[in-house]
Amino acid sequence: LLAKAKDEGEKYLFKWYLNCIENSALLTKQLQTESIKIGKDTLFNYCGYYIAAIPNERLMPFAIIQNGNKIFRHFDDGYEDALVPISRSKFVIDDNSGRTIEFVMSENGEIFDLILSNKNGIYRMTKKK
Repeated sequence: LLAKAKDEGEKYLFKWYLNCIENSALLTKQLQTESIKIGKDTLFNYCGYYIAAIPNERLMPFAIIQNGNKIFRHFDDGYEDALVPISRSKFVIDDNSGRTIEFVMSENGEIFDLILSNKNGIYRMTKKK
């Protein structure tokens, strides 16, 4: 399939759709089995306000908030998305879009950035201190 892509943009889209299929399968598995369990204290470490790492990049800032044993991406206008873990650091946005958020940690486990992957690209966001 990738070999049939006409250009880099089409190749990226093909890769994106393959990732969506994989993320959807991982999301379904996690929702059915809850095989990945992350404690409240660990989830709290992911919480904070994230802004675009590259100035002028057209990304809406958002907060990662916790409610019990779950975390959510929360925008200033009140809109929220639930995040479902598919690994210790990678979460799927629970809206069937295939979008993911992967948290970047220091060697001592401190979260300092996240990587947002969506149909339009891969973006780095920095945790505001």
